[in-house]
Amino acid sequence: MRSHEARVALYGNFGIGNLGNECTLAAAIQGFSRHIERGRLFGIVADAAGLSAVHGIEGVAIDQAETGPETQEAGHTRPFAGRVFRRLAHEWRELRRARMTLRDTSALFVVGTGLLEDDTGALGWFIALFRWILAARLSGCQVGFVSVGAGPLRPGLPTLLVRATLKLAHYVSYRDETGRNSMKMAGVNVEGHGVVPDLAFSLPSVEPLVDASDSLDGRAPRVAIGAMEVEELVSSPGEREDCMQRMAECVVALVRGGAILTIVYGDVKHDHLFAEELLGRCHERLDAGCRGAVTFKHTLGWEDLVAELARQDVVVAARYHNQILALLQGKPMVALAYHPKSLDLAAQFGLEQCAEHLLAIDHERLTRHIRELWENRAPFAVNIRDRVACAKTDLSGQFHKLAGYCEESGAQERAARSHTFGGKQ
Repeated sequence: MRSHEARVALYGNFGIGNLGNECTLAAAIQGFSRHIERGRLFGIVADAAGLSAVHGIEGVAIDQAETGPETQEAGHTRPFAGRVFRRLAHEWRELRRARMTLRDTSALFVVGTGLLEDDTGALGWFIALFRWILAARLSGCQVGFVSVGAGPLRPGLPTLLVRATLKLAHYVSYRDETGRNSMKMAGVNVEGHGVVPDLAFSLPSVEPLVDASDSLDGRAPRVAIGAMEVEELVSSPGEREDCMQRMAECVVALVRGGAILTIVYGDVKHDHLFAEELLGRCHERLDAGCRGAVTFKHTLGWEDLVAELARQDVVVAARYHNQILALLQGKPMVALAYHPKSLDLAAQFGLEQCAEHLLAIDHERLTRHIRELWENRAPFAVNIRDRVACAKTDLSGQFHKLAGYCEESGAQERAARSHTFGGKQ
């Protein structure tokens, strides 16, 4: 090994309490560490503080706060031309910082998550992504998008930014066909772009997958239900209240039917209060003797979530990575879909007949789904096990391929690459 090895950057929306994103980064670190030294990895992330303590790698912030006075006087905002100039100056400073950060970097990989999903209505995320990818190419880095979630995209500037960003990449893979098709519809040239399962499938299970010989033993089914704050998915407080009521009805119906429920969540910042409120609503409706059948699992890390899901028989989840982590443990799951990616995932594992729309969940249908999955959990487990094994094989091959992009190049070769913006994707 050479005395000096160029570093490898892992880019993504990490460090903000989304457990699905954090398990994706953990999977990326573990996957790359099997082929290159862990010490060469560093993160370009939303919140760099504490990244080393959680993941054991150095962190760099995607964006730094703008400098200078915010306003002239109270109630008087800066003129439009001034705001434009200030933003351009900020972007120029950030581009220079990105280039300095990537000076000794051989490859930048955008790893997993829904980085190319346009569901926030904000351009800032796409602008920052384009800035870092441009800086990487100017610095002579290899650039890859690794099992990312994508689309749909709004027309106009969001689509143009994503097209330009992907054109700069040497390697692109999407985590499902839905994402690849969305990019094709947006005008992206997807020839040569692959489809490789979500990175989280490369994580190890915390216990052996359910054996096909598992027999029905008469005990009550253990069911985890993933609570998700739906405020950003609805147009009024009334719709949020309706969803909360529907979720509570489902939990109460399952408990009265003999199930043991655990409420979990997938985002510490956004879902925690929704989950606590759901627990309170359920306890209000249940008799004192039944309230103990519904508990709330407070989790701060993705490992805690995995351990909790492994104890369940069936998982009901809205968060995409809650669904994946359930499947990773061999658990049949009901997808509460709010995005096509969940329907695509359920179909891949033969569970599409149990998928429900998150905002239209019905307790009678959900009870039937749980009963079907519980009574047929052994054959479902066999199918899930086989598909997870295939996903792990595909991901292992992808990490092996990407390791080749991480090899340090000579200074002249890297300088030559920096002027080639039409690299093969």
